[in-house]
Amino acid sequence: MRRTLSILMTLLMLVSILNACTKKTDKTGAPAPEAANGTTITIHYYRYDGAYEPWDLWVWPNGKDGAGYKFTEKDDFGMVATITYTEQHDKVGFIVRKGGDSWTAKDVGKDRYIDVQNGKAEIWVVEGEEQFETDKAKVSTAPKVRTAYMDSRRTIVASLSHSLELTGGTEGFTLTPARKIDNVKDARISEVGLIGYEFIDTGKQVRFVLEPGRLGLAKNDAGDSTIYISGAFNAWSGTSGGSFKPSPEWKMTYNATAKRYELNVPVGSGQGQVPGSGAEFKFTKDNGSGQEWYPSSNIQLVQGTATGKGTTEVLITLAEDADIKAEYTLEHKSMKGAGILKRGVLNDAAFVYNGNDLGHTYTPSATNFRLWAPTVGSASVLVYAGPEDAASQAKAYPLKADQGGTWVGSVDGDLRGKYYTFQLETGGQKLEVMDPYAVGAGVNGNKALVVDWGETNPAGFEAHQRPNFSTKATDAVLYEIHVRDMSTHATSGIKNKGKFLAFTETGTIGPNGVKTGVDHLKELGITHVHLLPAFDYASVDEKRNDQFNWGYDPKNFNVPEGSYATDPNGVTRIKEFKQMVQGLHANGLRVVMDVVYNHTSMGASPFESIAPTYYYRYDATGKLSNGSGTGNETASERPMMRKYIVDSVKLWAKEYKVDGFRFDLMGLHDVATMKAVRAALDEIDPSIIIYGEPWTGGASALDGGLRIDKGKQQGLNIAVFNDNIRNAIKGDNDGVTKGFATGAGSQTMNIQRGVVGGIAFDNWIEDFTKEPVESINYASSHDNLTLWDKIAKSNASDSEADRIKMDLLSQAIVFTSQGVPFIQGGEEMLRTKGGNHNSYNAPDSVNQLDWARKSQYSQVFEYYKGLIALRKAHPAFRLSTAEQIREHLSFLEEGMPANTVAFRLKDNAGGDAWKEIIVIYNPNREDVTVNLPGGAWNVAVQGTKVAEAGSVTGSAKVPAISMMVLYQK
Repeated sequence: MRRTLSILMTLLMLVSILNACTKKTDKTGAPAPEAANGTTITIHYYRYDGAYEPWDLWVWPNGKDGAGYKFTEKDDFGMVATITYTEQHDKVGFIVRKGGDSWTAKDVGKDRYIDVQNGKAEIWVVEGEEQFETDKAKVSTAPKVRTAYMDSRRTIVASLSHSLELTGGTEGFTLTPARKIDNVKDARISEVGLIGYEFIDTGKQVRFVLEPGRLGLAKNDAGDSTIYISGAFNAWSGTSGGSFKPSPEWKMTYNATAKRYELNVPVGSGQGQVPGSGAEFKFTKDNGSGQEWYPSSNIQLVQGTATGKGTTEVLITLAEDADIKAEYTLEHKSMKGAGILKRGVLNDAAFVYNGNDLGHTYTPSATNFRLWAPTVGSASVLVYAGPEDAASQAKAYPLKADQGGTWVGSVDGDLRGKYYTFQLETGGQKLEVMDPYAVGAGVNGNKALVVDWGETNPAGFEAHQRPNFSTKATDAVLYEIHVRDMSTHATSGIKNKGKFLAFTETGTIGPNGVKTGVDHLKELGITHVHLLPAFDYASVDEKRNDQFNWGYDPKNFNVPEGSYATDPNGVTRIKEFKQMVQGLHANGLRVVMDVVYNHTSMGASPFESIAPTYYYRYDATGKLSNGSGTGNETASERPMMRKYIVDSVKLWAKEYKVDGFRFDLMGLHDVATMKAVRAALDEIDPSIIIYGEPWTGGASALDGGLRIDKGKQQGLNIAVFNDNIRNAIKGDNDGVTKGFATGAGSQTMNIQRGVVGGIAFDNWIEDFTKEPVESINYASSHDNLTLWDKIAKSNASDSEADRIKMDLLSQAIVFTSQGVPFIQGGEEMLRTKGGNHNSYNAPDSVNQLDWARKSQYSQVFEYYKGLIALRKAHPAFRLSTAEQIREHLSFLEEGMPANTVAFRLKDNAGGDAWKEIIVIYNPNREDVTVNLPGGAWNVAVQGTKVAEAGSVTGSAKVPAISMMVLYQK
């Protein structure tokens, strides 16, 4: 899947879409009859390229459900949509989106709102511009410089709304304020993001050029053979879905050496030729149902010399180094200018800080502060007595510029327990920001806390040790749980409901005397407790104790979440997080943190204020890249973002003694960053495990070759979620499609690939891992339907008894396959969320563990417990290398009943006490008989029980929908 992470912004859209299905809304966008006291909104939309398909609108009255609307009219400005409501509304929100309900893109990444007066409002919206106008006369659609990024002290990459012919020299570009006359040395077609054309062969041919990553074409689409040039001069043939398709001669080819698409076309007047002057063209893609326009401008060919070029992407070279603290505008004689954003220039070694003292360093006599903000003009630290003091109550202390783009200063006296922020001044404006390196915070994380680490340690914390664990991830049994879910149910027997301290309580009892909380985890036998985000996030009010969110909207990465503490102010949240870790360690359980460095809660993060456009990825037109599906994605490939991620995990591993990290949407990070994380944690403790989701939540601006997606983890000692075995076991995540364990008849090969941990086992059985330690095997996680709810949906007509067998078989496959087993907390008691597949902000009543189910489904709990004990007792099920698997594991093929999988682990695999082991999976609705190798075989697992069950010779009868495990000593 993409992780189907349904985090804040995207999920709000999806929920609104579902709600809209029940609402009587004019989905065509055509004007509805205006009722008395109603509301009418008219939206005019202009695109520079004139390509309005498939763009439309998502509109909602403030606080109400939304719906999609088409543009249905055209005027001299662009396209028009009129939306009418029978009720009166004083504010209406809108999003210009691409692709209708598929939401493939948004014109502007944030929600915008229209003020309504007297029941009417009319606005004019220009592509890519956040600000819209209520007066058409104020709108300009003239050519402009869309974005200008300073990528070195002498180079600027600019994106233009209209193409520009380049003939040599400065091309009419200037920098203001200029420190020299002619400060622009030259301008040429950008080699960083190529869009355009060039005349070659003394003007006899035009070479069209397009670099992957431009115009919405994902960089990993390199080599796609369906990119075309289209224009009035083009010859089109045939139709598909009512649309003309481009002729084959206009297909571009991918030049692997130049890493771009190219098409050379003769200049002339006949068919298959390009007019030498005045012709306009676009890039298009045949998507199988007709042409799909890329969101580019019309590019006009202008006949030039052999070196003449035209482009919307221009590389500006400066005559001297620019001042990165200055506020520059890139001007052009025929275009509206744009402010220059310092992006790649900050990768320069002169602006990279490698020290370990960013944030604050406390001593009783003075506190030192250091902030990385290389582009600001001045900086100060503001010190507050309390977390909710007004700005007027702060004391300001100036900082001075220092090495690596940092600002430093010291404040005398004992500041322990005080709060602080940074004040930045740039371009004549002052801005107050949170310290991104804050390690403590006041309520709701708006002010950083000066922390004396010595007062945060519970008694014995520094001396206590992590529970014993090997350096092999295959020895782990991972249990995913939200901090609140373990304890909030009324029957949990836990006092500190919803808090970190819930994990310090032992001896807690639920219905019918069942063990709950930490005692339950120990009884189950897992090794690692995987906590959903427990750092400070933005979506709940820490003053309340009745709100729920998964927490995938980061605010302060290095601060524990205040709503999980008994007091969100002071060091309480820090100390209680440590108490939780210490308590789990004392009970033999290691702790994994779910970390979300791939994006932030945009409005709450200080990154953009401190170094605009640096910490995040943007496209060429200045829009935030949205590979996370939440509106932004961080740029891990940039030195200071990479350093931030590495510094952060080191803090949690060293100061809090966290034992592992699960990276959310790890596919948005680059391989080099994850290698740096692995290396840093190895220096602290090689037994710390790392795993993550090897996918993104949408199209990313990060080059596909750099991303650590599925397969790129090979050899790095980093594991990734194996969605292949997940899908093979149960089918799709939220629908009715069945898998191997639930009745599908075509998944045996995929199950075998999972059994071997995804390694290259032979010519037929191979997947994406190099070693089994790289595969996280699972049937469900917090995303999507719980396993029990999924089985109930895809197998609604089956009895509960059979559905329980399907659940047990699903987990039997997970725990007897090579790799790293992972279960969602509560699966061991058939956890249900009432069919809610996206419970990220549902109340506790939906998300909490219902401890009565442990008693109700005690046989299920005992089976899970038995599987874990079996795996932990027998190293044959947790081999750590591909070589061991190929040596000791073989599949039984000859004479096997249809739709079954059986394998043999031989020769005391992994040093196992059992010399020979046979595992058989039978998902069929009837018992099957499997012929066995010679000798008597002891039965260790049969039907719904993990227990010794005598012995068999010659053959074994495997009950319907179950696993059997047999062994010889």
